[in-house]
Amino acid sequence: QNYHRELDIRTGISKVTYNIGSTHFSREYFVSNPDQLLIIHLKSHGVDSWNFDIQQYSQLRYSTDYQEVVN
Repeated sequence: QNYHRELDIRTGISKVTYNIGSTHFSREYFVSNPDQLLIIHLKSHGVDSWNFDIQQYSQLRYSTDYQEVVN
């Protein structure tokens, strides 16, 4: 419910927000081709918030970084 998508052409940030029950979810994406960079910002607030692990495997050279924000 309350599903909303937007794309800010000026910043290149794509956003998706929605609610499932009393929990609010949001995702933001930013991609930079010159920097070979993908940033994904996931947020959730409520009883059924996200809790997961992410793994990445590739034969290409890459680096992965993350920040955990706990409110």
